[in-house]
Amino acid sequence: MQLDLHAFARLRPHLYHVRALENLPSVRHTGRLEPAAALMRRAGRGDLVRWRRPFPVTLQCDGETIVLRDQALLIEEQLSLYREWAFADFIEFMNDHVYFWPGTDRGPVKSGVELPYRDASTTALTLRIPFEDLLAANPAAEPLFSSVNSGAMREPGSRRASRGPHLFRNALHFSRRPSEVVEVAFRSAIALPVSASFLHEGKWVRL
Repeated sequence: MQLDLHAFARLRPHLYHVRALENLPSVRHTGRLEPAAALMRRAGRGDLVRWRRPFPVTLQCDGETIVLRDQALLIEEQLSLYREWAFADFIEFMNDHVYFWPGTDRGPVKSGVELPYRDASTTALTLRIPFEDLLAANPAAEPLFSSVNSGAMREPGSRRASRGPHLFRNALHFSRRPSEVVEVAFRSAIALPVSASFLHEGKWVRL
């Protein structure tokens, strides 16, 4: 069994991405989203790649200010990590991806509804991108799918969250229904299609 991308696109036609509002000028200028690890290395801060961010971090990349949101909810004691993985390996894995919440015109799936408003210290920039347009703009980038919230540290029943390289699967190896996709990720920089928009004063505005 594999994930039917056309069925997924019909059910969840949009992807939502959240980052700090301070990044809007950079997103507009570059027209793309990059994994946190790539931004850190371009800013000469490779030392941050394996460090859990307890607070937002500001970087200077090619003359532009980039703010990375905190990772305060990633708590080592609440994880069951893959084999020899250390907590720093998990942090690097998280920093190597760009994340999206799947959804419809009305908004993202339940796991993504409240997260943009959790941290009052960093105003959120929420992007909405048609899923199929994003794939068309990035033919070499492979979408990866997860049936859990990668940043949630507890599974149903208060068990420790199991985290490892199995967290995301490509469509060929994702053996669940389209309705069970909770997150979509890419392990590369992602070009934004012209149909991408951001939420401004309650309305969706083209970038």
